[in-house]
Amino acid sequence: MLKKSLLVVSCFLVMGCGKKAEEKAAQPAPMAETPMAEPPMAEPPKPEPPKVEAPKEEPKAEEVKLPVEAVALEVNGTVEVRKAGAENFAPLAVNAELAVGDHIRVSGEKAFLKLRMWDDSIVTLGTGAEAVINPGADVANSSPSITLISGTSNLQVEPRAKDQSVFMVYTPAAILSVLGTEFDVGVADSGSVKLGVADGLVQVISQDGKSLGEVPQGKVVVIQLEGEQVKATPPAPYDSEKEDWEKWYEAERQAAQARIDLLTKATNNRLEELKKQMEALEKGIAELEAKRAELEKKAEEAAAKNDAKAYETEAAPLVEVLDENSAAALENQRVVALTIANVNMLRRLQALVKAGVVKPTPEQQKVIDEVATSTEEALPALEDSTVEVIRRRYKRDEVWRPVYVRHHPRGREYAVQAKIELPEFYVKLPKVEVKPKVIKPKFVPVVPIAVGPYKGKPRTEIIVRPLTPGWHVARPYAPADPVRVERAKRIRERMERIRVPAPIVVEYPRPRHRRGSNVNVTAPGVNVEVMGPSVEIMGPGVNVDIMGPGVEIMGPGIGIMGPVVVPPPVVGPMVPGMVPGVDVAPGPGPRVRPGVPPVQPEPPMARHKRDM
Repeated sequence: MLKKSLLVVSCFLVMGCGKKAEEKAAQPAPMAETPMAEPPMAEPPKPEPPKVEAPKEEPKAEEVKLPVEAVALEVNGTVEVRKAGAENFAPLAVNAELAVGDHIRVSGEKAFLKLRMWDDSIVTLGTGAEAVINPGADVANSSPSITLISGTSNLQVEPRAKDQSVFMVYTPAAILSVLGTEFDVGVADSGSVKLGVADGLVQVISQDGKSLGEVPQGKVVVIQLEGEQVKATPPAPYDSEKEDWEKWYEAERQAAQARIDLLTKATNNRLEELKKQMEALEKGIAELEAKRAELEKKAEEAAAKNDAKAYETEAAPLVEVLDENSAAALENQRVVALTIANVNMLRRLQALVKAGVVKPTPEQQKVIDEVATSTEEALPALEDSTVEVIRRRYKRDEVWRPVYVRHHPRGREYAVQAKIELPEFYVKLPKVEVKPKVIKPKFVPVVPIAVGPYKGKPRTEIIVRPLTPGWHVARPYAPADPVRVERAKRIRERMERIRVPAPIVVEYPRPRHRRGSNVNVTAPGVNVEVMGPSVEIMGPGVNVDIMGPGVEIMGPGIGIMGPVVVPPPVVGPMVPGMVPGVDVAPGPGPRVRPGVPPVQPEPPMARHKRDM
């Protein structure tokens, strides 16, 4: 019994020990002590690079297309044109269209140009002649106009229709109001003008608007510039086939030699006065436009109510404003045309001296040099501003023209003749005979021009000034008098015979860019102040644009345009004296868009501990 009990106890002990051994074996072995790796550090977000604000470009105003006033019928020899606002002359071909502001010049042996104006008038320019197409003198029932700068020209002007403005010819010495005629005009180097009338009548008017008399058929006069004064010779017999134009040109060139200083100074003074008149005119027109808008609104409201009596009351002051605008249009033509004539007159005088044709005395040379210095930049700028004045004029006309044909009695009559459709209310208004009267402007300062009435046989049907190109194709040339076609052939032969002594080539310098003298430009880390030529620095790299007599550097590298040596690209901040001729001041640093954090250096990457 005892043995059995010991056996049972021994079995239990053996089983218990085995279980402990299994539990002990099941337990994991103790881990060796090893250094723990640090968690990897996240890379900080890379900030956006500083962005330089690009200069905001102002939206460009839509360029006004100037109306086509003439077309080249015949071209012989060297004939060139410089379009309004352009820098260079280009060859002119047959059927080429010429718009307001276009400058034409004829040169070479037996050279000539025959122009057909939109009213079928013919202008023939001989060798050595230069001319510019002028704006019209009215918003609706207008006439062509031209400025003759030099050389000999012939004009065959068609009759005027009822209430149509007269054909105006501008020269450096005088204004020629064509009252129904055919005539020859010569403009000498001295600015003097020779006018020979073959048929009809021409009125001579000074630049300040005073009448110098009328030249009838078969007579010739010479209008001379004597400093600030203008003098016209008494009319003398004129035979276009026998007139010795070359002798007259030679005599006038000698006269230019004697008074080159007086002519130069007087021409420059006239330009200064014309510039002031132009500024005053533009200011007055702005006030006149504001008044027109106010009165037009009241007249339109009365018309909308179909109230003829109320409309008559509201339209009366508007008619006065429309009359004043007609006076402003004529003044615009006068100032623009005379500015063109005097700018080219001054350049021709300077060219005579430069070519050695005129040899001034030391006293004369001093006056010439003073004027040349003051006008070197002023003349191109004046030309550009004149073109802009012309563009603004035609932009305004687009607004004034419909107002005129609706609300002015003469405008409504013109609308009927020109077959312009009007609203029924205006068609039913009673016709009112408006007699010509002296306009006393309230807003626009004008120089009164004593233009006489047209004295020829009026045209029965009007020719409406075309507003779109291509009119010469749709309406073949058909002069009112067929005899003029044959007469034009003789005129061409006469133009080929006329010679001018040693034609002078006049240069027309136009700076490539005109910007301010001092410009401050901010770039990353650099503020550049330029004293003299304009400079643009754009982008984070070395991107410099120097306009004017300097050079042009564009792009991250350097591109040189012009014969000027450029210093090497700047590395690091610019310091005074680094670039000759450039004044450099340290800048405040790059301009950064709002919300972008400043640039911080990236931290070095942490080294990770590795298990050994």
